[in-house]
Amino acid sequence: MKKILFGCIALLSTASYGASVDALANSTPAYMGNPAQNATLTTEAAYYNPAGLVHLEDGNYISVGGQLSNITYEMEKGGENYKANDPLGLIPNLSYIHKSGDWAFYGNTGGAAGGPTLDYEDGVPLLDNLLGTGTGTVEGKNAYAMANLGAAYRLNNEWSVAAGVKYIYAQRNIEIETSKDANLTPLPIPKYAVDGTYDAERTAQGFGGTFGINYRPNDRLNMAMTYNTKVKLEFEADSKGTGNLGAMLPTIASNPAGAALAPIIDGDKRWRDLPAELKYGVAYKMTDKWTVMGGGNYYFVSEADTDGKDGFKNGWEVNVGTEYQVSERWTLTTGYNYAETGATDETFNDTEFALDSHIFTAGAKFQQTPNLEWTFSTMYVDYIDHEVDGVNYKKNIIATGISAAYKF
Repeated sequence: MKKILFGCIALLSTASYGASVDALANSTPAYMGNPAQNATLTTEAAYYNPAGLVHLEDGNYISVGGQLSNITYEMEKGGENYKANDPLGLIPNLSYIHKSGDWAFYGNTGGAAGGPTLDYEDGVPLLDNLLGTGTGTVEGKNAYAMANLGAAYRLNNEWSVAAGVKYIYAQRNIEIETSKDANLTPLPIPKYAVDGTYDAERTAQGFGGTFGINYRPNDRLNMAMTYNTKVKLEFEADSKGTGNLGAMLPTIASNPAGAALAPIIDGDKRWRDLPAELKYGVAYKMTDKWTVMGGGNYYFVSEADTDGKDGFKNGWEVNVGTEYQVSERWTLTTGYNYAETGATDETFNDTEFALDSHIFTAGAKFQQTPNLEWTFSTMYVDYIDHEVDGVNYKKNIIATGISAAYKF
Protein backbone atom coordinates (compact mmCIF):
# COMPACT_ATOMS: atom_id res chain seq x y z
CA MET A 1 0.00 0.00 0.00
CA LYS A 2 1.33 3.40 -0.99
CA LYS A 3 2.06 5.57 2.05
CA ILE A 4 4.30 8.50 2.97
CA LEU A 5 6.89 7.49 5.58
CA PHE A 6 6.52 9.11 9.02
CA GLY A 7 3.13 10.51 8.14
CA CYS A 8 1.85 9.60 11.59
CA ILE A 9 5.02 9.36 13.66
CA ALA A 10 3.60 11.33 16.58
CA LEU A 11 0.07 11.59 15.37
CA LEU A 12 -1.33 9.47 18.16
CA SER A 13 -3.13 12.54 19.40
CA THR A 14 -5.70 11.70 22.03
CA ALA A 15 -9.35 11.09 21.32
CA SER A 16 -10.37 12.98 24.39
CA TYR A 17 -14.10 13.71 24.25
CA GLY A 18 -13.85 16.72 26.53
CA ALA A 19 -11.73 19.69 27.47
CA SER A 20 -8.70 17.85 28.82
CA VAL A 21 -5.79 17.43 26.44
CA ASP A 22 -5.46 13.78 27.49
CA ALA A 23 -8.03 12.52 30.00
CA LEU A 24 -11.16 10.90 28.60
CA ALA A 25 -14.44 12.28 29.93
CA ASN A 26 -16.44 9.36 28.54
CA SER A 27 -15.56 6.57 30.99
CA THR A 28 -18.70 4.52 30.20
CA PRO A 29 -21.41 4.24 27.50
CA ALA A 30 -23.83 6.10 29.81
CA TYR A 31 -21.89 9.32 29.13
CA MET A 32 -22.61 8.90 25.43
CA GLY A 33 -26.33 8.91 26.16
CA ASN A 34 -26.13 11.82 28.60
CA PRO A 35 -22.80 13.56 29.41
CA ALA A 36 -24.16 15.16 32.63
CA GLN A 37 -23.22 12.19 34.84
CA ASN A 38 -21.36 13.95 37.65
CA ALA A 39 -24.27 13.80 40.12
CA THR A 40 -25.59 10.37 39.17
CA LEU A 41 -26.70 7.95 41.91
CA THR A 42 -26.66 4.85 39.70
CA THR A 43 -23.87 2.28 39.32
CA GLU A 44 -22.25 4.79 36.93
CA ALA A 45 -21.27 6.75 40.05
CA ALA A 46 -18.26 4.43 40.42
CA TYR A 47 -16.71 6.50 37.59
CA TYR A 48 -18.33 9.93 37.94
CA ASN A 49 -19.56 10.42 41.53
CA PRO A 50 -18.17 7.80 43.96
CA ALA A 51 -19.60 9.60 47.01
CA GLY A 52 -23.08 8.94 45.61
CA LEU A 53 -22.68 5.14 45.74
CA VAL A 54 -24.04 5.08 49.32
CA HIS A 55 -27.52 5.73 47.89
CA LEU A 56 -27.64 2.39 46.08
CA GLU A 57 -29.63 -0.45 47.63
CA ASP A 58 -27.55 -2.89 49.67
CA GLY A 59 -26.01 -5.60 47.52
CA ASN A 60 -23.32 -6.34 44.97
CA TYR A 61 -23.23 -4.82 41.50
CA ILE A 62 -21.16 -5.58 38.42
CA SER A 63 -21.14 -3.48 35.26
CA VAL A 64 -19.46 -4.19 31.95
CA GLY A 65 -19.52 -2.24 28.72
CA GLY A 66 -17.69 -0.96 25.69
CA GLN A 67 -17.59 1.92 23.23
CA LEU A 68 -16.80 1.82 19.50
CA SER A 69 -15.85 5.00 17.68
CA ASN A 70 -15.22 6.18 14.13
CA ILE A 71 -12.64 8.96 14.33
CA THR A 72 -11.47 11.28 11.55
CA TYR A 73 -8.53 13.69 11.78
CA GLU A 74 -7.88 16.17 9.00
CA MET A 75 -5.53 19.01 8.13
CA GLU A 76 -5.74 21.38 5.16
CA LYS A 77 -2.92 23.57 3.86
CA GLY A 78 -2.52 25.36 0.54
CA GLY A 79 -5.28 23.39 -1.12
CA GLU A 80 -3.81 20.07 0.03
CA ASN A 81 -5.84 17.76 2.28
CA TYR A 82 -4.23 15.44 4.84
CA LYS A 83 -6.67 12.95 6.31
CA ALA A 84 -6.60 9.95 8.64
CA ASN A 85 -9.31 7.69 9.97
CA ASP A 86 -9.72 5.03 12.66
CA PRO A 87 -13.09 3.32 12.17
CA LEU A 88 -12.87 0.93 15.13
CA GLY A 89 -11.55 2.67 18.23
CA LEU A 90 -12.52 0.61 21.30
CA ILE A 91 -12.82 1.61 24.98
CA PRO A 92 -13.94 -1.14 27.42
CA ASN A 93 -15.02 -0.71 31.04
CA LEU A 94 -15.66 -3.01 34.02
CA SER A 95 -16.70 -2.14 37.58
CA TYR A 96 -17.70 -3.83 40.83
CA ILE A 97 -19.57 -2.25 43.76
CA HIS A 98 -20.37 -3.62 47.22
CA LYS A 99 -22.93 -1.58 49.16
CA SER A 100 -23.74 -2.36 52.81
CA GLY A 101 -25.33 0.05 55.26
CA ASP A 102 -23.50 3.38 55.35
CA TRP A 103 -20.56 2.05 53.34
CA ALA A 104 -19.93 1.41 49.66
CA PHE A 105 -16.74 -0.05 48.18
CA TYR A 106 -15.89 0.06 44.49
CA GLY A 107 -13.30 -0.96 41.94
CA ASN A 108 -13.26 -0.23 38.24
CA THR A 109 -11.09 -0.39 35.15
CA GLY A 110 -11.27 1.26 31.75
CA GLY A 111 -9.66 3.81 29.48
CA ALA A 112 -8.21 6.86 31.19
CA ALA A 113 -6.85 8.56 28.08
CA GLY A 114 -5.54 7.68 24.66
CA GLY A 115 -6.61 7.88 21.11
CA PRO A 116 -6.75 6.23 17.74
CA THR A 117 -4.10 4.67 15.56
CA LEU A 118 -3.77 7.20 12.76
CA ASP A 119 -2.29 6.75 9.31
CA TYR A 120 -1.92 9.79 7.08
CA GLU A 121 -1.44 8.25 3.64
CA ASP A 122 -0.60 11.63 2.10
CA GLY A 123 1.74 12.84 4.84
CA VAL A 124 1.22 15.85 7.11
CA PRO A 125 1.90 19.52 6.42
CA LEU A 126 4.52 20.29 9.06
CA LEU A 127 6.62 17.21 8.24
CA ASP A 128 6.63 17.76 4.51
CA ASN A 129 10.12 19.23 4.72
CA LEU A 130 11.31 15.87 6.08
CA LEU A 131 9.77 13.69 3.42
CA GLY A 132 10.33 12.61 -0.09
CA THR A 133 8.08 10.11 -1.81
CA GLY A 134 8.16 6.39 -1.41
CA THR A 135 6.60 3.38 0.22
CA GLY A 136 6.36 2.51 3.86
CA THR A 137 3.96 1.49 6.58
CA VAL A 138 3.40 2.94 10.03
CA GLU A 139 1.33 1.42 12.81
CA GLY A 140 0.77 3.12 16.15
CA LYS A 141 -1.04 2.64 19.45
CA ASN A 142 -1.85 5.18 22.14
CA ALA A 143 -3.60 3.68 25.16
CA TYR A 144 -3.90 4.60 28.84
CA ALA A 145 -5.42 1.92 31.10
CA MET A 146 -6.68 2.76 34.57
CA ALA A 147 -7.67 0.87 37.72
CA ASN A 148 -9.50 2.52 40.62
CA LEU A 149 -10.19 1.34 44.16
CA GLY A 150 -12.14 3.35 46.72
CA ALA A 151 -14.78 3.62 49.39
CA ALA A 152 -17.72 5.91 50.16
CA TYR A 153 -19.28 6.64 53.56
CA ARG A 154 -22.64 8.16 54.49
CA LEU A 155 -22.10 10.86 57.14
CA ASN A 156 -25.83 11.45 57.66
CA ASN A 157 -29.05 11.48 55.63
CA GLU A 158 -27.79 14.35 53.45
CA TRP A 159 -24.00 14.15 53.20
CA SER A 160 -21.61 11.45 52.03
CA VAL A 161 -17.91 11.39 51.13
CA ALA A 162 -15.55 9.16 49.15
CA ALA A 163 -11.84 8.56 48.68
CA GLY A 164 -9.87 6.28 46.40
CA VAL A 165 -6.62 5.58 44.61
CA LYS A 166 -6.05 5.50 40.85
CA TYR A 167 -3.37 3.60 38.92
CA ILE A 168 -2.45 4.48 35.33
CA TYR A 169 -0.42 2.43 32.87
CA ALA A 170 0.21 4.17 29.55
CA GLN A 171 1.66 3.08 26.21
CA ARG A 172 2.55 5.13 23.12
CA ASN A 173 3.90 2.72 20.52
CA ILE A 174 4.96 3.04 16.90
CA GLU A 175 6.14 0.51 14.29
CA ILE A 176 7.75 1.72 11.05
CA GLU A 177 8.78 -0.23 7.97
CA THR A 178 10.06 1.29 4.75
CA SER A 179 11.47 0.14 1.42
CA LYS A 180 14.41 1.56 -0.52
CA ASP A 181 12.42 3.94 -2.68
CA ALA A 182 11.38 5.99 0.37
CA ASN A 183 13.43 9.20 0.61
CA LEU A 184 14.07 11.44 3.62
CA THR A 185 15.28 15.00 3.09
CA PRO A 186 15.75 16.80 6.45
CA LEU A 187 18.42 19.45 5.92
CA PRO A 188 21.37 19.46 6.28
CA ILE A 189 21.19 15.69 5.75
CA PRO A 190 21.09 14.88 2.01
CA LYS A 191 18.42 12.75 0.43
CA TYR A 192 18.75 9.02 1.07
CA ALA A 193 17.16 5.85 -0.22
CA VAL A 194 16.37 4.07 3.04
CA ASP A 195 15.09 0.69 4.04
CA GLY A 196 14.58 -1.06 7.34
CA THR A 197 12.33 -0.91 10.37
CA TYR A 198 12.03 1.10 13.56
CA ASP A 199 9.89 -0.05 16.49
CA ALA A 200 9.41 2.20 19.52
CA GLU A 201 7.51 1.45 22.71
CA ARG A 202 7.03 4.35 25.12
CA THR A 203 5.59 3.45 28.53
CA ALA A 204 4.81 5.18 31.80
CA GLN A 205 2.92 4.46 35.00
CA GLY A 206 1.77 6.45 37.99
CA PHE A 207 -0.70 6.83 40.85
CA GLY A 208 -3.24 9.48 41.82
CA GLY A 209 -6.06 10.06 44.28
CA THR A 210 -9.81 10.59 44.03
CA PHE A 211 -11.90 12.53 46.58
CA GLY A 212 -15.63 13.19 46.44
CA ILE A 213 -18.54 14.69 48.31
CA ASN A 214 -22.28 14.29 47.71
CA TYR A 215 -25.20 16.33 49.08
CA ARG A 216 -28.77 15.04 48.83
CA PRO A 217 -31.15 17.25 50.87
CA ASN A 218 -34.30 15.49 49.63
CA ASP A 219 -35.53 12.80 47.25
CA ARG A 220 -35.54 15.14 44.24
CA LEU A 221 -32.28 17.12 44.42
CA ASN A 222 -28.72 15.80 44.38
CA MET A 223 -25.42 17.71 44.08
CA ALA A 224 -21.87 16.36 43.94
CA MET A 225 -18.20 17.27 43.45
CA THR A 226 -15.27 14.95 42.72
CA TYR A 227 -11.58 15.85 42.54
CA ASN A 228 -9.01 13.67 40.78
CA THR A 229 -5.39 14.53 41.51
CA LYS A 230 -2.68 14.86 38.89
CA VAL A 231 -1.02 11.60 37.85
CA LYS A 232 2.68 12.05 37.12
CA LEU A 233 3.78 10.07 34.05
CA GLU A 234 7.32 9.93 32.69
CA PHE A 235 7.45 8.16 29.34
CA GLU A 236 10.63 6.28 28.42
CA ALA A 237 11.25 4.97 24.92
CA ASP A 238 12.48 1.41 24.36
CA SER A 239 13.28 1.33 20.65
CA LYS A 240 15.16 -0.77 18.11
CA GLY A 241 15.79 -0.44 14.41
CA THR A 242 17.15 -2.36 11.46
CA GLY A 243 18.70 -1.34 8.16
CA ASN A 244 19.84 2.17 7.40
CA LEU A 245 16.51 3.52 8.64
CA GLY A 246 17.37 2.29 12.13
CA ALA A 247 20.85 3.77 11.87
CA MET A 248 19.71 7.15 10.52
CA LEU A 249 16.68 7.88 12.65
CA PRO A 250 18.52 9.06 15.82
CA THR A 251 20.55 11.51 13.70
CA ILE A 252 17.43 12.81 11.96
CA ALA A 253 15.66 13.27 15.30
CA SER A 254 18.57 15.30 16.69
CA ASN A 255 18.14 17.78 13.82
CA PRO A 256 15.81 20.75 14.41
CA ALA A 257 13.81 19.70 11.34
CA GLY A 258 13.28 16.24 12.80
CA ALA A 259 12.56 17.23 16.40
CA ALA A 260 9.06 15.71 16.17
CA LEU A 261 10.74 12.28 16.06
CA ALA A 262 12.79 12.78 19.24
CA PRO A 263 10.29 11.16 21.68
CA ILE A 264 10.55 7.77 19.94
CA ILE A 265 14.36 7.53 20.03
CA ASP A 266 15.67 4.78 22.32
CA GLY A 267 16.23 6.00 25.88
CA ASP A 268 14.33 9.28 25.48
CA LYS A 269 12.51 10.31 28.67
CA ARG A 270 9.92 13.04 29.02
CA TRP A 271 7.02 13.95 31.28
CA ARG A 272 3.42 14.06 30.13
CA ASP A 273 1.20 14.04 33.21
CA LEU A 274 -2.53 13.47 33.34
CA PRO A 275 -3.86 16.76 34.73
CA ALA A 276 -5.89 17.12 37.90
CA GLU A 277 -9.62 17.55 37.32
CA LEU A 278 -12.59 18.86 39.28
CA LYS A 279 -16.01 17.40 38.43
CA TYR A 280 -19.23 19.05 39.56
CA GLY A 281 -22.85 18.18 38.93
CA VAL A 282 -26.47 18.55 39.93
CA ALA A 283 -29.51 16.37 39.24
CA TYR A 284 -33.16 17.24 39.89
CA LYS A 285 -36.25 15.07 39.49
CA MET A 286 -38.86 17.29 37.88
CA THR A 287 -41.39 14.46 38.20
CA ASP A 288 -41.19 10.80 39.16
CA LYS A 289 -40.37 9.99 35.51
CA TRP A 290 -38.39 13.04 34.37
CA THR A 291 -34.91 14.03 35.63
CA VAL A 292 -32.74 16.92 34.45
CA MET A 293 -29.00 17.19 35.06
CA GLY A 294 -26.18 19.63 34.59
CA GLY A 295 -22.55 20.14 35.49
CA GLY A 296 -19.10 20.10 34.00
CA ASN A 297 -15.40 19.46 34.46
CA TYR A 298 -12.45 21.76 35.07
CA TYR A 299 -9.00 20.50 34.02
CA PHE A 300 -5.79 21.91 35.53
CA VAL A 301 -3.84 21.37 32.33
CA SER A 302 -1.38 24.24 32.80
CA GLU A 303 -0.16 22.72 36.08
CA ALA A 304 0.68 19.32 34.57
CA ASP A 305 4.27 18.66 33.51
CA THR A 306 4.40 18.23 29.74
CA ASP A 307 7.97 18.35 28.40
CA GLY A 308 8.02 20.19 25.12
CA LYS A 309 4.28 20.94 25.19
CA ASP A 310 4.12 24.31 26.98
CA GLY A 311 1.44 26.87 26.19
CA PHE A 312 -1.68 25.08 27.44
CA LYS A 313 -4.14 26.96 29.61
CA ASN A 314 -6.62 25.20 31.87
CA GLY A 315 -9.55 23.55 30.10
CA TRP A 316 -13.20 23.41 31.06
CA GLU A 317 -16.53 22.05 29.89
CA VAL A 318 -20.19 22.37 30.78
CA ASN A 319 -22.99 19.94 30.06
CA VAL A 320 -26.73 19.41 30.41
CA GLY A 321 -28.80 16.26 30.07
CA THR A 322 -32.15 14.69 30.73
CA GLU A 323 -33.70 11.28 31.28
CA TYR A 324 -37.35 10.40 30.80
CA GLN A 325 -38.97 7.09 31.69
CA VAL A 326 -41.38 6.33 28.86
CA SER A 327 -42.52 2.95 30.19
CA GLU A 328 -41.90 0.53 33.00
CA ARG A 329 -38.81 -0.83 31.25
CA TRP A 330 -37.59 1.92 28.93
CA THR A 331 -35.92 5.25 29.75
CA LEU A 332 -34.71 7.66 27.07
CA THR A 333 -31.68 9.93 27.55
CA THR A 334 -30.09 12.85 25.72
CA GLY A 335 -27.62 15.62 26.42
CA TYR A 336 -25.12 18.22 25.24
CA ASN A 337 -21.56 19.17 26.22
CA TYR A 338 -19.45 22.19 25.27
CA ALA A 339 -15.69 22.05 25.85
CA GLU A 340 -12.78 24.48 25.66
CA THR A 341 -9.40 22.74 25.83
CA GLY A 342 -7.24 25.73 26.73
CA ALA A 343 -4.92 25.01 23.79
CA THR A 344 -3.24 28.13 22.40
CA ASP A 345 -1.98 28.54 18.83
CA GLU A 346 1.57 27.68 19.85
CA THR A 347 0.47 24.17 20.90
CA PHE A 348 -0.86 23.25 17.44
CA ASN A 349 1.28 21.15 15.13
CA ASP A 350 1.10 17.96 13.11
CA THR A 351 1.89 15.83 16.16
CA GLU A 352 -1.11 17.06 18.13
CA PHE A 353 -3.98 19.49 18.02
CA ALA A 354 -6.61 19.96 20.72
CA LEU A 355 -9.84 21.49 19.41
CA ASP A 356 -12.82 22.91 21.27
CA SER A 357 -15.97 20.88 20.70
CA HIS A 358 -19.72 20.40 20.83
CA ILE A 359 -20.96 16.96 21.89
CA PHE A 360 -24.49 15.73 21.11
CA THR A 361 -25.73 12.50 22.68
CA ALA A 362 -28.74 10.19 22.73
CA GLY A 363 -29.43 6.86 24.38
CA ALA A 364 -31.81 4.48 26.11
CA LYS A 365 -31.90 2.27 29.20
CA PHE A 366 -33.73 -1.05 29.25
CA GLN A 367 -34.66 -2.71 32.55
CA GLN A 368 -34.76 -6.33 31.40
CA THR A 369 -35.31 -7.70 34.93
CA PRO A 370 -35.37 -6.07 38.38
CA ASN A 371 -31.65 -6.92 38.65
CA LEU A 372 -30.43 -6.39 35.07
CA GLU A 373 -30.31 -3.08 33.19
CA TRP A 374 -28.93 -2.40 29.71
CA THR A 375 -27.65 0.94 28.42
CA PHE A 376 -27.47 1.84 24.70
CA SER A 377 -26.00 5.12 23.49
CA THR A 378 -24.64 7.11 20.58
CA MET A 379 -22.65 10.32 20.41
CA TYR A 380 -21.42 12.83 17.83
CA VAL A 381 -18.47 15.08 18.66
CA ASP A 382 -18.36 18.16 16.43
CA TYR A 383 -14.93 19.76 16.82
CA ILE A 384 -14.59 23.44 15.99
CA ASP A 385 -12.15 23.97 13.11
CA HIS A 386 -9.10 26.07 13.97
CA GLU A 387 -6.49 27.58 11.66
CA VAL A 388 -2.88 28.19 12.70
CA ASP A 389 -0.10 29.37 10.36
CA GLY A 390 -2.11 28.51 7.27
CA VAL A 391 -3.07 25.01 8.42
CA ASN A 392 -6.77 24.32 9.10
CA TYR A 393 -7.19 21.60 11.74
CA LYS A 394 -10.34 19.46 11.84
CA LYS A 395 -11.66 16.30 13.48
CA ASN A 396 -14.94 14.56 14.27
CA ILE A 397 -16.04 11.47 16.16
CA ILE A 398 -19.11 9.26 15.91
CA ALA A 399 -19.37 6.67 18.68
CA THR A 400 -21.77 4.06 19.99
CA GLY A 401 -21.81 2.14 23.25
CA ILE A 402 -23.51 -0.67 25.13
CA SER A 403 -23.26 -1.78 28.75
CA ALA A 404 -25.03 -3.97 31.29
CA ALA A 405 -25.36 -3.58 35.07
CA TYR A 406 -26.34 -6.59 37.19
CA LYS A 407 -27.22 -6.70 40.91
CA PHE A 408 -26.72 -9.90 42.88
